[in-house]
Amino acid sequence: MTGRSQLEQRIDYRVLVLFCLVSVGLLLPYVMLYGLAGDRLSAAWIACLASIYGAAALCISRAQQVRPWNVLLAAVATVGTVVPVYFIGAVAAMWVFPLILVNFYMLNRYQAVLTNGGAILVTVLLLWSTLPGMTLINGLAAAAAVMAFSYAFAWGVDTRQQELLELARRDPLTGLGNRRALDGEVNALGVREAADRPALSIIVCDLDRFKQINDRYGHGRGDEVIRAAAELIRGYFRSADQVFRYGGEEFVIICHGAALQDATRLAEGLRRRVAEKLRFDELRVTVSIGVATMGEGESAAACLERADRQLFRAKAGGRDRVSVALPVAAGA
Repeated sequence: MTGRSQLEQRIDYRVLVLFCLVSVGLLLPYVMLYGLAGDRLSAAWIACLASIYGAAALCISRAQQVRPWNVLLAAVATVGTVVPVYFIGAVAAMWVFPLILVNFYMLNRYQAVLTNGGAILVTVLLLWSTLPGMTLINGLAAAAAVMAFSYAFAWGVDTRQQELLELARRDPLTGLGNRRALDGEVNALGVREAADRPALSIIVCDLDRFKQINDRYGHGRGDEVIRAAAELIRGYFRSADQVFRYGGEEFVIICHGAALQDATRLAEGLRRRVAEKLRFDELRVTVSIGVATMGEGESAAACLERADRQLFRAKAGGRDRVSVALPVAAGA
């Protein structure tokens, strides 16, 4: 999966800002209470935590990013929960339970398990000599149960989210990546900055006179043609290549490691295979193809645009043919 990580897709930076502001609101009364009670050390510690949360809220709202703030907030919450146990004892240990939930939201599941496990272990060691054995066992069992349910919930959310993201990036008719998936891949490829970077070519193909197929045989037969073409294209290209349905009857293939000559050969082979294999009764299907190879300093988006222009040139030249873009000069 390209683009944002699964964790960044689950967490909204605005929720982090809200978490910080709520934390400040909850901590400030304790600053006043401990200050009035004469416990200046506790009041100073809580005021320090509140200041960190307030500063984090400002920084996150400006950056509008999740990372690395989620890790920082999880660390602050963990330290801010465990340290008071050392100073004031078991009364502070109850905050370990909401800490478990916070860490499962802020971190990925494995980081949360390690962080929470460490916090629970330190808390138990700090209270080992002050609480009865059964009290410690019950508290440890309760914390383990909360962590287990939190892990199961986080796993379920991540799994469902991954399924939804996959559906959003998959064309339902053909099973190929859709326009959203293609845009994500093109953005991830960025710019070919060095000539020694592996070659990359983009092939854009379009079924010829597809509207006539729909008009004459109906949309059901048109869908059959699209599915058959998608299967043929996917089976023709290498496993390293990526095939997308660009929209309608148009397909895009990103050929990794293919220079212009290789991509042209692949495109010609595809054109011939479509003409030979895609036949429905008396209906003969052909394809027009545009080819371009990323030049040094060129973005994948610009390369895709050049390949698309070559497709239109192939259409204008009579269809059932391949049109190849000239190489881009370095720095052009």
